[in-house]
This record gives sequence, structure tokens and C-alpha cells, in this order.
Amino acid sequence: MPVHFLSLLLVVSAGQQYFRVQPHDTKVQEGGEAMLECEVAMLAGAVQWTKDGFALEELSSEELR
Repeated sequence: MPVHFLSLLLVVSAGQQYFRVQPHDTKVQEGGEAMLECEVAMLAGAVQWTKDGFALEELSSEELR
């Protein structure tokens, strides 16, 4: 079964932003579910979820499939 890697990239700009809740890489089998949590304090830059090294498009839902 394929395993997918999900991670979060935080691009820092001006300001003292930081991860209040640190994201963790997550492995999930195809068709499985994963809960991805993070919280960025003092958000001043871009936050981008990636999957298998590729940026995911902006989604209006918190649920990625």
C-alpha cells in the first residue's frame, strides 16, 4: 500500500511568528485518515501544506483528501 507524507512549510516574513502548536510529519496509508494540527502565532507570512514534497492548492475546507 502506498504511504503519503504530509508536512507544513512556514515561510517567515517580517514579525516574530512561530508555531504555537508544532506540526508533525504524518504517514497514512492510501484511503486512510490523518489529523494534521498546527497553530501559528503572530501570523505574518505564508503557511503552505505539502504532500509528498508538492504544495497543495489552497482549500476552503480543513479537510484534505
